[in-house]
Amino acid sequence: MNSSRKYAAWLVGLLVLPAKTFAFGAILQYEGEVDDRVAYFADLRYVLNKTPPGQIGGTIEIRELAVTAVYESGNKPEFVSMKLQFQCPQRYVLDAGQHTVTENKALQPVRAGDAVKFRIGPGSYKLRRADLQTEPVAESDWKASNGRMLSRAGTIACNHIEVQRALHASIKGTDFDFPGFGQRIATLGLPADLALIGETLPSEVLEFAWANFWFDKVLDHKRPDPSGKWGARLSAVGAPQAEAPGRRSRRRRNASRADGQAQGNRRRVQGRRHRGQGRRQAPGRIQDEPLGNQAGQGLARPV
Repeated sequence: MNSSRKYAAWLVGLLVLPAKTFAFGAILQYEGEVDDRVAYFADLRYVLNKTPPGQIGGTIEIRELAVTAVYESGNKPEFVSMKLQFQCPQRYVLDAGQHTVTENKALQPVRAGDAVKFRIGPGSYKLRRADLQTEPVAESDWKASNGRMLSRAGTIACNHIEVQRALHASIKGTDFDFPGFGQRIATLGLPADLALIGETLPSEVLEFAWANFWFDKVLDHKRPDPSGKWGARLSAVGAPQAEAPGRRSRRRRNASRADGQAQGNRRRVQGRRHRGQGRRQAPGRIQDEPLGNQAGQGLARPV
């Protein structure tokens, strides 16, 4: 079993996700070195149509997906909540008179791995680590990228109808058909083991990341805490004493597995770069790069 499949299997098993809650968040990407790791989460419940009125009915529509980046490093915010907007092919046309939706099959769907055009939309913000106060994140210009997280997010946004159909088709009474969901989204190029979680809001995925990926640092009092809130909260509940040794050991193994996925991602990127040395870049081609470098485009690297 490869590292990504181990990661997804661990995550589903760890959460024991009660599918009857049907609150759908997704882990888009987990990456970085120890002390500088970042986890990207998407809220699958809503994909908003942000197409300007003058462009409605054209071949391009603007779709917005909420993505939250949670940071481990003390030099970065607790999280950045981004309203990521994507330029998508207008593949479905609504006939208001006939109350029908027609698919334009001449337009190719966006698939994971494709380059996408994106921007950071209004309403994005970050939670400062120093004082736990919010601060607006500036809107960005349109850019293009085929980075893994952005391409996956764009695929979900531009294929929101297919993703929603896959979610609803996978609900079996009070259970959720995870393998069936994976098979359906795999047709879009998304990983069949894309991890679904019950958390969706920025505050919820912040809690999730520290409770599951980096909990060993919490127990060892190494979580960056300039505000003093997290240390006070841990002391109040007596977490180090309440954490059973076996459970603490499992959490450490879980964090190690998540790190293994991030290391696997880095090796794949480095391998592609090594193979590409000496080649001249084809005109118009967008180089694949780690998501950390995309922050320079105004995506996720805090200032």
